[in-house]
Amino acid sequence: MKLKNTLLLALSALAIQASAQESTYTISGHLEGLKDHWIYKGRDSAEVKNDRFSFTGKTAEPEMTQLYTKSDSRVYLVFFVDKNTTTTIEGKAASSGQAKITGPTAQADLNRLNALSKTIDAEKEKLYAEYEAASKAKDKDRLAAVEKKIDLIDQQSEAKSKEFIKQNPKSFVSAYQIKELEYSNSGETLEALFKGLDPSIQKSALGIKLDETIAIKKKTSVGKLVMEFSQPDTLGKPVSVSSFKGKYVLLDFWASWCGPCRGENPNVLKAYNQFKDKGFTVFSVSIDENREKWLKAVKEDQLPWTQVSDLKRKNAAAEQFGIHAIPSNFLLDPNGNIVAVNLRGDALLKKLEEVIK
Repeated sequence: MKLKNTLLLALSALAIQASAQESTYTISGHLEGLKDHWIYKGRDSAEVKNDRFSFTGKTAEPEMTQLYTKSDSRVYLVFFVDKNTTTTIEGKAASSGQAKITGPTAQADLNRLNALSKTIDAEKEKLYAEYEAASKAKDKDRLAAVEKKIDLIDQQSEAKSKEFIKQNPKSFVSAYQIKELEYSNSGETLEALFKGLDPSIQKSALGIKLDETIAIKKKTSVGKLVMEFSQPDTLGKPVSVSSFKGKYVLLDFWASWCGPCRGENPNVLKAYNQFKDKGFTVFSVSIDENREKWLKAVKEDQLPWTQVSDLKRKNAAAEQFGIHAIPSNFLLDPNGNIVAVNLRGDALLKKLEEVIK
């Protein structure tokens, strides 16, 4: 199941610019009824006056960006900017998701994709609201049912994205869509989609970065031997992934601040308790930077297995494994071979029941 912070992480990983050929872009926005005094774009901000705001910046090629507010109005917009062009936003703050956004060719392409996905996206929003309500009510049965519905709608959404990519090989939107598909698809699948892109997209800064990402992804495909790494545990003692050889291991990437990660921990704990005496364990890598918050989350979620983290802004293991969205995990067999990727909810239990006799 992909939640919003998953998308944010994926998009933030693609903030790519080539300074040698950069030119100016402009964002001009008008959201009727916008009460916030400031609106934000990454680390940049713009003052809102009479419901209007503007940004300028530099880019070398079409670039996906996001605008958001920090108040309860919850304005959040994803769109494209490009050099020597103006992206225009026109709408109402109360329904900012329906704002009309025009501008560069890439934005026109994104508008077409959004139109194709409109029905699916509307269903997603309903399911996210159901998920949030079930989560607040701590209704585990309802949560599980909604997660299954979200997984199904995600599959439909992916099918639309893949169709768009194949039909629009010269669009930067297609490259960004491949990046968004990274979490739930193999490196081989992503590579096939990438090779279908026009050479102009493949050779762009975004394309070069995407190619590098896919190369890492292929190293973590099912059937590959897990890459070796070592990080300090909660007591500062280095622990390597190879030290678990001889057991089935769930290599789990998470963080204390990641809501979906915390929501998934009970499922992982259930699997651990059920199979810990049958040659299974969990090896968790936190991408936290704050030691106290990390340890507090481990205690709160009652996670008894080995926990490690280098507590750096860019966790070395996460970079090595190309982790751009969490939670992410890899199920390893006793020889260290990857047998499954990103098992969530009941899928983890079912896979363990299959491989551990």
